[in-house]
Amino acid sequence: MPRAAGPRRGALPAYANFIDDHIFRKMSADGVEPAPLSDDAEFLRRVSLDLTGQIPSVARMQSFLASGSSTKRADVIEELLKSPAYVDYWTLYFGNRFQVTSAYYQLIGIPGRNLFHQYLRRLVADDRPFNAFATELITATGDTHRQGPGNFIMRGVQQGDPIQDTWDTLTNEITTEFLGVQTQCVSCHDGRRHLEPINLYLSVRRREEFMRLSAFFSRMQVTEVNVDAFNQQRKGIIADLPTGSYHGVVNPQNPGSRPTRIGTFDPQYMFTGEEPSSGAWRREFARIVVNDRQFARAAVNYLWVRFFRAGIVDPPFGWDMARLDPKNPPPAPWGLQPTHPALIEALADEFIRGGYRLKPIIRLIAQSSAYQLSSRYDGAYKPSNDLYFAKHTPRRLSAEELYDAVATATMTETPMFVEGFDEPLQRAIQLPDPTEPRFTDSVRNFLNNVGRGDWWRLPSRTTPVQIRL
Repeated sequence: MPRAAGPRRGALPAYANFIDDHIFRKMSADGVEPAPLSDDAEFLRRVSLDLTGQIPSVARMQSFLASGSSTKRADVIEELLKSPAYVDYWTLYFGNRFQVTSAYYQLIGIPGRNLFHQYLRRLVADDRPFNAFATELITATGDTHRQGPGNFIMRGVQQGDPIQDTWDTLTNEITTEFLGVQTQCVSCHDGRRHLEPINLYLSVRRREEFMRLSAFFSRMQVTEVNVDAFNQQRKGIIADLPTGSYHGVVNPQNPGSRPTRIGTFDPQYMFTGEEPSSGAWRREFARIVVNDRQFARAAVNYLWVRFFRAGIVDPPFGWDMARLDPKNPPPAPWGLQPTHPALIEALADEFIRGGYRLKPIIRLIAQSSAYQLSSRYDGAYKPSNDLYFAKHTPRRLSAEELYDAVATATMTETPMFVEGFDEPLQRAIQLPDPTEPRFTDSVRNFLNNVGRGDWWRLPSRTTPVQIRL
C-alpha cells in the first residue's frame, strides 16, 4: 500500500499539548532535529496496536487514508479508546504487570485467577482511579476465591519459606509497581558496597530500613485453605491482626532465601520516614504510598514506556530518588536521571488533577505529536537522540498480538474456551493468563513458541522476531 508523504524535515511538528512543548523545546534548544510526523498508514497501524493490540482492518485503513478530515487522528484515538478491544488489551497489560496466574503453585487456581482478571477489566473499563486500585491491592482481605484483589497477595506468598519472605516479597512488589523503585537488593543487605554504581539513593539505605518498610505487612495473616479433598488446590483467607511486628525469628531448619534477620522492627516509610498513625498498618501503608508524589510519577512513567518504548526515567522500575530534582542535582559523576524532569512532573500533576485516572493520560500521550513521529529518520541518527525521543522506536509484537494479527490477516480466528468464562474468546489478548487456552493446543503452542512466557519462571513476553510498526 503506498504511503502518503510526511512533512519535510527541518520544521518542528505542530504542538498538540504540553508534552510537545517539553519534548520539542528541548530538542530545539540542543540542536536535535526530530523525525517527521508519521504518515497516516504508519500512524493508524501503530495507534491501533498500542491502544487495542490489533492491526487495523483493510476497510478501516482504506477509509482512514481516504479521509480528508483535519481531526481524523484525534477521532480514531477516541474510537479506539471506546472500543471493547481497548479494554481487552489494557487488561492484558495490567495482567502482565501483576502476573496473577492459576499456575502459581496451588495457591490461586482458576477461580482466583478469573476473579483477578475480572477485577483488572473493571479497572480499565470503568477507568477507576489508580490510587483506589493500589489501595485495594495493598489492603485486600477475605476469601481469595470470592474477591479478586486478595489474589495479588497470594501471588506474593513464598510457599514453604518463613513468613518474613512473603512480607519482603510483597513490599518489593509494591515499591516496584507503584513507586518504580525496586527495593529487593536492600531486603538482603545494606546498599553500601553493593549499589554505588547503580542507584545513589539505595546505596546509602540499610537493610534495617527495608525491614521497617516491610513491617507494614507484619500484622497480615494469610490462612491457606484446601478447596478439594486431594489438597491439589488452595485459597487464601486474608486478615489483619491487632498486634504484631517484624522480627527475625524463623525456624533454623528453614531459614528461607534471605540472610539472618536480627531484631524487631515497627513500620517506617523508607522514603520519608513517616510512621503509621494507627494500628491498621497495611491501610496506613496504602495511604502513605498513594499520597507519595512518587506514586503519580511512577504511574505516568510506566504508561510513557508503553508508548515510547523507553521511560523518561528508564528502566521504569529503577528510579533513583536522589537524582530527580534539577534544583538539587546529585554530586559528580552522577547526573539527573529523568531525561525531561519538568515533563515528568507536569504529567504527574495532570494525573493527580484528573483523579488518578489512566485513560486521560493515555489519550494525552497518543494525541501528542511526539508520539506520532515517524520511526523513519532521514540522514544520520545518533544513539544519543533516543534520550530526546527524536523518532519513534519500533517494538516487537507480543505473542498475543502476533497471533491475533496472523489470525485476522488469514481469517482463521479460532474460538478459545476458558474455564469459568460464559463465552469462548476470539482473540489471544483476551486470555486471562499464559496457561490458556489449555483446551486449544494449536493456539497455545503458537503463543508459547513465540516467547509468551508464563508469568512465573519464564519472564519473556515478546516474540523473538522484531516486527516493525
